Amino acid sequence: MKEILKKIFRPVLRKTYKSHRWLEEELSQLLENEYVISSISSMFINLSTNEISQGIDRALNILSEFLHEDYFCVFQLSKDRQYMNMTNEICAPHLPPHIQYYQNLPLDFFPWFRKQLEKYGLLQIPNLDTLPSEASSLKELFKAEGIQATLASSMVYNNEMIGLISVSSTTSKKKWTQNHITLLKTLSEILANVCARWRAEEELLKYQGKLRSLSSELLLIEEKERRRIAVELHDRIGQTLTVSRIKLGSLRNQVSSKFSKEIDEIGDLIEQTIHDTRSLTFELSPHILYEIGLSAAIEALSDDITERYGIEIEFKDDFNDSLMEESIRVLLFQAVRELFFNMVKHANAKHAIISIKDDEGIKIDIEDDGIGFNSSDVYTYDKKKKSFGLFSIRERLSHHGGYIDINSIPSKGTHITLFLPVKSEHFYKKSVLNYDHKSINCR
Repeated sequence: MKEILKKIFRPVLRKTYKSHRWLEEELSQLLENEYVISSISSMFINLSTNEISQGIDRALNILSEFLHEDYFCVFQLSKDRQYMNMTNEICAPHLPPHIQYYQNLPLDFFPWFRKQLEKYGLLQIPNLDTLPSEASSLKELFKAEGIQATLASSMVYNNEMIGLISVSSTTSKKKWTQNHITLLKTLSEILANVCARWRAEEELLKYQGKLRSLSSELLLIEEKERRRIAVELHDRIGQTLTVSRIKLGSLRNQVSSKFSKEIDEIGDLIEQTIHDTRSLTFELSPHILYEIGLSAAIEALSDDITERYGIEIEFKDDFNDSLMEESIRVLLFQAVRELFFNMVKHANAKHAIISIKDDEGIKIDIEDDGIGFNSSDVYTYDKKKKSFGLFSIRERLSHHGGYIDINSIPSKGTHITLFLPVKSEHFYKKSVLNYDHKSINCR
């Protein structure tokens, strides 16, 4: 009886045991899949745009530790979806990287490959011999690279394929399990969102760069126009007023003394107009900025602020700006002038210090003893004033690799730093203003 029972239940027990083992293996693979997916998805949460590519490399590394294949690659399509570029690659230590050879690949060369991915979202090639004749170009490429089997999953964003992720084996023909396929498809969904974000942020950065470049160009155009107007004021109005003053003085000696008072009053008006014209010329475009340099122009501006508004400004200079390109001089001078006028209008300061230093570039520090302010929102556009103010300064400096740093506490004054690195490509270059600067004695 015992033997009969053994014969009956032994196959059942074996089948149950095998089923149990299979379930254990499936569960283990599912847990591994979950670990890989959670590790990769959480990795991209706080990455900046510059770190995304490295994050994708780390994701492929994690995948390689799980699948143990030879090549793990991410391809992204061009905007017009006509070309494909390998952007990331992880390969086995004994194999050479191929990323440099997979750039600007025309998708028209692989119509079957593209059609399969767009239709099914997944392509498994366990054996090159199974490829149809219309995939001959793909087969030749794989043979040249020594690839024997490939699994690829498309990266789809907004119902449009933007790239793919592939796993390849060079050692043997292979058919991947459903768990492996599920893992790769899930990872492709994650990377699709990551790459879409990457593209969007890169486009945004390019757009911001273009805006900053446009802002710098407008600055130069504005300065050329300012300079032209300043020259016109000096050459036409200024010289005419000077000649009028001389002739009025000559006339005073020739007419009766009873007109002396009126002539003196007219002379005073002409003198005041000459002074106002010179001040306006300096405000528009100080000749000293072009003829001597930035430091001299800022020192003259400091003296002018002291004379007109009574704010004592201490000037310290430790920088040779003789080789500085004119557009950089203009940028920094206008930034300093904007900060000085802000101090005059809002700070109620009695004393200020401005220093110019050579610190692997040019560093300008402005410190005042005014009432200070909350510096948390100083870089935003002021709708009431219809001015970009400090925001504009920051954007212009940023375009050249520089920055503005503001530290201010209410009732405790303000300290502002402007910095522009020497490595800025425009720092030491021939002038792009191309203006024939004339000598203007307006100080």
